[in-house]
Amino acid sequence: MGSKTTLIILVVLAVSATVAFAADDPKLVAACKADVSKLHKEITAVHSAGLKSLAIDDAEEKAFQAHKTKLAKTEADLNKGGLTLKECKELQPLLKAELVEVTKMAAANSAAQKTAITKNVTAQAVTFSMLAKAKAHPMFTGQFKTLIDEHEKAMAADKAKLDKIQSAGGAKQAEHATLEKSLLARNNAVKKLIEQHTAAADDPKQVAACKADIAKLHKDITAAHSTGLKLHSIDDAEEKAFQAHKTKLAKTEADLNKGGLNLKECKELEPLLKAELTEVVKMAAANSAHQKFTIAKHTATHAKMVSAINKAKTSPLLTAQAKTQIAEHEKALAADKAKLEKILSAGGAKQAEHAALEKSLFARNDAITKLLAPFKIQ
Repeated sequence: MGSKTTLIILVVLAVSATVAFAADDPKLVAACKADVSKLHKEITAVHSAGLKSLAIDDAEEKAFQAHKTKLAKTEADLNKGGLTLKECKELQPLLKAELVEVTKMAAANSAAQKTAITKNVTAQAVTFSMLAKAKAHPMFTGQFKTLIDEHEKAMAADKAKLDKIQSAGGAKQAEHATLEKSLLARNNAVKKLIEQHTAAADDPKQVAACKADIAKLHKDITAAHSTGLKLHSIDDAEEKAFQAHKTKLAKTEADLNKGGLNLKECKELEPLLKAELTEVVKMAAANSAHQKFTIAKHTATHAKMVSAINKAKTSPLLTAQAKTQIAEHEKALAADKAKLEKILSAGGAKQAEHAALEKSLFARNDAITKLLAPFKIQ
């Protein structure tokens, strides 16, 4: 009975081993490999076409390169026939997903290419239209004609670049961006040039009145700023902020001196300079009030210490050592008073000078209070 049981077990194990290690169906393997090979070729073809037509941009190409090693290994396995049916079946969904991704990036950027080209073609057409109108204008002579001709020549070069991009089916993102920037700058330059040379002449009286107003505002700003600095009403932070506007003010003054402002430019400057004047006056006024408050605070602290020392000098309780220390404090307070009077006569001081004096006065006040406390002198 035991030998029969053993025989049955051996037979079962042999059958199981045969099933487990049975070779894959060659037809199934061949069909799967053919499908994988086809997917691999399609991915490579879509990728190559996308690169050629510039539909795949640099960022996407960088991402695609991460998959390139895997695709190369797949191709090597296919060529040497080293894929089992299981491995082959596992590859199919991965390659299908890869094909979808590559197709998607090519299609998306193909649309982006068309959008970029259309945008630049439109911008170019607008500039060409402006140039045509300028050439038909009665003022199309002299310097105006020379400048328009230069722009037209440059636009012809831009058109050649755009035609080349269109015939190639696209361009790199950087190339699109450079061309777009060039077209936009040229569009603005041509527009400004036409406005300058075709606008009706400004009324000389209006221009003169506006320029006089601008000159007055400029002088008022400079005067308010100078006075604020002299009286220490403008602190360091505000002065730093004001310096940012100094170049603009210098340019305005230069334009006024050479008479290079037309009525439109002059009118545009007025509200800017009025706002600047308001700001400078405001910072000077605010700090003027702060200066007065700070000086008053220092004066009160100083007076309090002088009063305490005068009382102490009449006290019979003072020791010889205390009298010596009081004399030293009295001498230091006289020096502080000289600094305070100097600030008062100047109308103020820098923040750092106020802070140093305040620190000195507070420290001296604490020292005097501590010195007089045992003698009950307030």
